[in-house]
Amino acid sequence: MLRAPDGPDTGSDTGRGPQPGLDGLDRLMADSRLDVTLTGQVPRDAGPAVQRAAYRTVREALTNVRKHAPGSAVEVAFHRSGTAVEVTVANTVGRHPALGLPSARHGPIGVRERAEQLGGALPHGPTPDGGYLLPARLPLGPRAARPVADGPARAGTGERFSPGRPGSGGGAARMAQLRGCGRAARRM
Repeated sequence: MLRAPDGPDTGSDTGRGPQPGLDGLDRLMADSRLDVTLTGQVPRDAGPAVQRAAYRTVREALTNVRKHAPGSAVEVAFHRSGTAVEVTVANTVGRHPALGLPSARHGPIGVRERAEQLGGALPHGPTPDGGYLLPARLPLGPRAARPVADGPARAGTGERFSPGRPGSGGGAARMAQLRGCGRAARRM
C-alpha cells in the first residue's frame, strides 16, 4: 500500500496532518517500488489545490499499476502551459500477473472529480498495447465557470477521449508525444 498510516504529520489525507503536495512526489515514486521515469518540470510553485490534485493523481496511478500491472514501466510526465499543469502517468503492460485485489473504482473516480472541481479533466483508459494512460489537465487559474461534460473528454477540447483511436490522444502516439514534453528525465 502506498499510503502512510493515519496520524499527525504523516501526510495522510485525513486532514490531521499536512496535505500532500508535489514536494512529496520524489518519495512517493521511490516508495512505490516501481520502475518510474519522471519527465518535465514538476510545478512545485503551483497552488495547493493543484499540487494536491497532481500528487493524488500520481499516487492513484501508481497504486493501480502495482495492483493491475505489476512489473510494468511507468512514466510520470509534467508539462506546464501558461494556464494549466498537465500530469500524465502512462504504464506499459505488466510483466507479472495482476494481484487480483478487489477494486471499487473509488480512486479513479475521486481523482477525476478533483480535477473537474478545479475546472480540469482527467480522461483515462487502456492503450492498444495493453498499457494504461492517465492524463490530467489541471488549470492554474480560478476554476472556469463552465459545466463539466459527463464521461472522459480530451483536456481543453470537449472531445471524448478514446485511448488508441487515431487522433484521440491515446496509445503509443500520445506516449511518444509525452516523452518529448520534458527537458529532463530521471529514473526513480
